[in-house]
This record gives sequence, C-alpha cells and structure tokens, in this order.
Amino acid sequence: MWHFDVIRFLSARKELAEKLHARGVSFIIKPQIRFEGLVSEQTAFGTNGFGGNLHKVKAFANDTMVFAS
Repeated sequence: MWHFDVIRFLSARKELAEKLHARGVSFIIKPQIRFEGLVSEQTAFGTNGFGGNLHKVKAFANDTMVFAS
C-alpha cells in the first residue's frame, strides 16, 4: 500500500472535503485539525484512492511549516 499526500490551501482543502462528502466518498481519516493553536497547526483528511492506496489531503495554517522537520 502506498501513502500519497496532497497539500492544499486551507480554503481549498475544506471545499474539496465537502465535495467528496457530497459525492458519498468515505473518509479513512475524517477531516480534522491537528496540533491546534501551535505553529505546526494543520488540517487533514484521508480517503481510499486508486488501488486501495491512502490519499491524504493536508493544509497548514502556516505555509512555512510544509517542509519543516
């Protein structure tokens, strides 16, 4: 199984989650906020993609944290 991440802007991530939900897509990882209030705050959700692979969509409150270790 592969794990594939897509990084979106916060507003685009929310819109995509709403569209997928409206089309009956089930979420393996329900839309959620992680690390709320911290500089690394992010939102994420995950769905089954092609071949049963996990497709995770994330958005960061602070864009500089995308590649932070």
